[in-house]
Amino acid sequence: MKFIVMKKSLLIILLLVIIWSCKQKSNDEYAINKPYRKDSAALAPSVLAKADTIQTPEVVFDPSSLRPASADDKYFIVIASFSVEKYALAMKDELEQKGFSPVIVEINNDGWNKLAISSYKSFSEAEKALTRIRQAKGRFADARLVVK
Repeated sequence: MKFIVMKKSLLIILLLVIIWSCKQKSNDEYAINKPYRKDSAALAPSVLAKADTIQTPEVVFDPSSLRPASADDKYFIVIASFSVEKYALAMKDELEQKGFSPVIVEINNDGWNKLAISSYKSFSEAEKALTRIRQAKGRFADARLVVK
């Protein structure tokens, strides 16, 4: 008798688990469990309205405030690194059209073509220029200082 009662309760528990797992998920649960899918239905209407009105202007750094890059200097302000030289050349051409004087340098023979927009002989000058570039918070906000 005890065995039959245990068997029935196990069967009831099993049925409840099956029913619970077959429950259809709502849009909110789907958005949380599938983060790679962008579903606007999961966002509140107020968030969507704000997203449509927000515009982030591109801050352009003035190239005349920088010293032109020279391969002979020791400290370089590098804005990008490329393992493929043709990509570095393409970005160099784009920057030249905007008034910059970039140089492609390969330091430490690591195989990376580093695109420098400015270079300096002393560390203090390079550090000041890098601070000005980062404070502009534009396209070059993640620039870094590389030593030859």
